[in-house]
Amino acid sequence: MILIYAYGAGLGHLKRVSDFIISEKIFPEDCLILTNSKYSDFWQNKWKIISIEPFIFKNPQLFFTFFQEIESRYTIEKFIVDTFPLGFHGELKECIKQFKNEKILLARILSKHYFEKYSESFYYSTIYIIEKGIYYPAKFAEKIKPYQLKYYVKEKEIPKNLNFPFFLIIHSQPLSEVIYLYKLADMYRTNQKIVILTMEKATTPFWDCTNTYIFYTTQTALNFIKRAEKIFSGCGFNTMRLLSEWENKCLFIPFPRTYDDQFLRKDNYLHMNSNFIID
Repeated sequence: MILIYAYGAGLGHLKRVSDFIISEKIFPEDCLILTNSKYSDFWQNKWKIISIEPFIFKNPQLFFTFFQEIESRYTIEKFIVDTFPLGFHGELKECIKQFKNEKILLARILSKHYFEKYSESFYYSTIYIIEKGIYYPAKFAEKIKPYQLKYYVKEKEIPKNLNFPFFLIIHSQPLSEVIYLYKLADMYRTNQKIVILTMEKATTPFWDCTNTYIFYTTQTALNFIKRAEKIFSGCGFNTMRLLSEWENKCLFIPFPRTYDDQFLRKDNYLHMNSNFIID
């Protein structure tokens, strides 16, 4: 079995490891996913999800005990870790040290604060650099190499009643950021309506019901992206790699995160893609 660590309350980490598994042609029935995401039903039935309460992740000793229980129940041949080399709360320190089989890290941008807080050394079999802007010295892995992670997206038909010009907002959560992007799009629009793709449901409307359509979904509709006149989103890793093909109509806003550095990602894209519009 392959054990996968995908810490994060949202969908981003699950999406990233899902794309990696598809790219590597790994059978989903061979995978166990450790996550605290409330969107774990994003996975197909063949993926085995082990949902863990947040307090277990926050307690390294308790997490290691849980990790040992998994090892005793399943034959774990490979351990894949998304983003956080020592875990979001440092809970992987002992796991990485004690696990003797293949260990893989999917490395995207992390803030300096993470490495200041968790400065202990670690050693992986392979570190895949899936984004520019992150660097690991050779002492941390047997192999360190770049990896082009493809974004797998499903085609989805646009409802027939959306036969008008529109601006598109793609942002899963939190709601406060969705509202910010909506207000920004509303300032830009003239005759366009606004379409929002999100996972965060609002208890009270924050939108103009005559000019706004909201779809609560975990799947990004490619046809919405193609049809939109302008696209508004944050600077998350998954979103920016999805939208790179439509860079001339994207407006990205970096939002603060605990360990992700969306401002660094913004700067990287400005240097690499002159057509990106980033406020």
